Amino acid sequence: MKKYANLHKFIVPVLIFFISFTFYKDKTNNLNSVFYWDEYPWISRTYYLDLVINRDLENDLWNVYEIDKDPKLTQYIYGLFLYPDYLKVKRNKGKNYDMVRYLIDNNFYDRQFLNDISKLRYDKYLDKNFVNWGPEKDTGKPLNYLLREYGKKFEKTINVILKARLGAVFFLSLSVVLAYVISQSIFKNTILSVLVSFLYGTSSLVVFFGTKAQTESLFLFFINLAILTIIKLFSGNKFKKRYLLLIALSLIIALTNQVKLIGILLILIFFFLSFLTLALKEKNLWFRIKKLILENFLVVFFFVFFYILLDPFLYKNPAKNICYQYQLSHEMAKDQQRIYGGLSNIKERASYINSQFLGTFNYLLQPYSSYYGYRVSVPLFLYGVLLKFLIILGLVRISWRQYLSKKPTLETLIIIIFLLFYASLLYYLHVGWNRYLVHLVFFIYIIVGQGLVYIFDIIKYSGVPFKLWYKK
Repeated sequence: MKKYANLHKFIVPVLIFFISFTFYKDKTNNLNSVFYWDEYPWISRTYYLDLVINRDLENDLWNVYEIDKDPKLTQYIYGLFLYPDYLKVKRNKGKNYDMVRYLIDNNFYDRQFLNDISKLRYDKYLDKNFVNWGPEKDTGKPLNYLLREYGKKFEKTINVILKARLGAVFFLSLSVVLAYVISQSIFKNTILSVLVSFLYGTSSLVVFFGTKAQTESLFLFFINLAILTIIKLFSGNKFKKRYLLLIALSLIIALTNQVKLIGILLILIFFFLSFLTLALKEKNLWFRIKKLILENFLVVFFFVFFYILLDPFLYKNPAKNICYQYQLSHEMAKDQQRIYGGLSNIKERASYINSQFLGTFNYLLQPYSSYYGYRVSVPLFLYGVLLKFLIILGLVRISWRQYLSKKPTLETLIIIIFLLFYASLLYYLHVGWNRYLVHLVFFIYIIVGQGLVYIFDIIKYSGVPFKLWYKK
């Protein structure tokens, strides 16, 4: 009977994955869905996967110093979803046909990421059939609009976009599963954990950006995986293979940083939690200091190792190239701030973040509909009020539980991670683009879940049985 009693631990995550995948795939395959400008450059560089598979690490396409600052994992992953079709075409085109030419044939060619040698090699394949489109003039337009504008030659381009988006759908679905697993470790309640992961997985910000062929879905997956690993490391449970878990965390952080360069924040979060744990334990202080130094060294060492291993661009002079990645990323953020108008100080950034999540109608937390098509209405207003009320109750409950506990609770651990992410945004959020807030959504719904538990507590201790929802 125990076997069958534990079946739900497997069945529920699988069901969540397939339901999420079906929902996101439906949104993605809809030709009314809009093209977003970041999709073009990410898809245009999926040829890096072909270079890695063929171990062509000396190709001029890798020589992108002062040209391309972005890590390569996003291109690898979306390349995987295009690769079967590319190989099929290559069989008919011959051995000299490569993935750059395949992308050109499908109207993807971003010259800004190529050096002069590569431009000379591939410019000659641009012919009259190439459709000159791109993010500058086509972002925000529905796919069916682009199809009408560019004609039949653009059908194959849309097919490539949809294939790449399938990768986003896959990883976004996995991130919802991880949200459920994390919620279950906190709430110890299947129904409530499903509800929190459902609210998270259907929120406007997550669905809109997570179903595009860009970095958000991959970033959410690896962030959630890192949070789950950190919870296991700092939950107070003893693991015989703790050092293997630390190496796994290093790999996850490296993968996160290979998606977005802010993934390195996870190392700072690990450092902070390590020192906090040390400060809260008085016994065997010298032993704990040595252990802390060793663990932090291992995490940094293996992070650097995995991060460099994943990107052949970094093989030659890795220190110089990594510094370049961060330097150019910072300069680009400053340029965007100047061009688009940005957030120039901590007060403006804090005000922007708070308004996005706690504004009158909570647009980013609303269940996904059409994102930009919301109208002011009484139901939306009431939903926003309800969320704020649950957030307040959730924070009260987390604070009270921590007050009663002799050591940090899991809920407090989640709040600390949330606050560290929030604090980092006060430093690097230079423009008011809400996509940069997407990783905060899950934390908000964990707090909302705590608010719901508080209500169930009140009902329970008022004499109303509510065992279905709440277990002490």
